[in-house]
Amino acid sequence: MRTISLPRGRQRLHAMPTSTGYEVREDETYDWDGRKRGQTPFTVLQHTISGTGQLRYESRNYRLQANDTLLVLVPHNHRYWLAKGDRWEYFWISMNGEEALRVHKSILSVSGPVFRLQPATIDHLADCSLRLIKGAASPGAASAIAYEAAMALYDDVFGS
Repeated sequence: MRTISLPRGRQRLHAMPTSTGYEVREDETYDWDGRKRGQTPFTVLQHTISGTGQLRYESRNYRLQANDTLLVLVPHNHRYWLAKGDRWEYFWISMNGEEALRVHKSILSVSGPVFRLQPATIDHLADCSLRLIKGAASPGAASAIAYEAAMALYDDVFGS
């Protein structure tokens, strides 16, 4: 498991990563409820590499499998989790900021919370996560990487 939590200072940037990482979860408790993660808005973009995860989004259930990408806003009525006996390998990028939230809301409105991305986009997002894990030199550099990830997602969903 590789995870990094990024500084949550008072930066008022348009896109700011809050955490990113790569994990493999197997036979353990992994359960996130979007109504129980505080009131500060942020997004979670999580790409399934292998295995299976579960998502309840409003009143609909999804089974997340390899190549599915999940996008949720917090706070919101959703829950994603690892079912007992399952294995889930994924990477994620969480971010906040007015522009990141706006872009992700527009993607959710046309694609819903689960969608498939082009392989080049997945590689681009994984690279953004890796660069954040390796350490952005400043809040501005971290913001630029988060914005780059948001725009890569935007281009894939809406076309370039």
